[in-house]
Amino acid sequence: MIFDIFTFNKKAQRRSHLKNLIAIAMVDGTFGFKEYRLIYAKAFQLGFTKADIRAIKANPSLIEFKAPKKYEERMKQAYDLVNMMIVDKKIMSKEVALCKTLAFKLNLFPKVIDDLVHHFTVQKDNKISMVIADRHR
Repeated sequence: MIFDIFTFNKKAQRRSHLKNLIAIAMVDGTFGFKEYRLIYAKAFQLGFTKADIRAIKANPSLIEFKAPKKYEERMKQAYDLVNMMIVDKKIMSKEVALCKTLAFKLNLFPKVIDDLVHHFTVQKDNKISMVIADRHR
């Protein structure tokens, strides 16, 4: 019985994480090929199907936010969120704001998002535009 509750909670955390990744992908108004590809790869890694992705995308309000208890798992989620934000090589202010909000909900300092963006730009030889652009101003 306790194992079932633990398993259910872990699945709820993974579902919440997938919902957050989809939200980051959609916040700029477009859901490009690279974002789809990353969503599908992460979803399958988390144990979800294409049907699960469609259901979460269609009804995100049905998915409750569930933060992992372990710091390492929360940081992995923040890392995934930033990876989703930069996959199209454009960093939009709406994406940064949402990532920082989600970091706070994950009980992380929002500055961790800036640190992760810096990490990605250093790792990727500065090929990511650091200009925060808004198409819809």
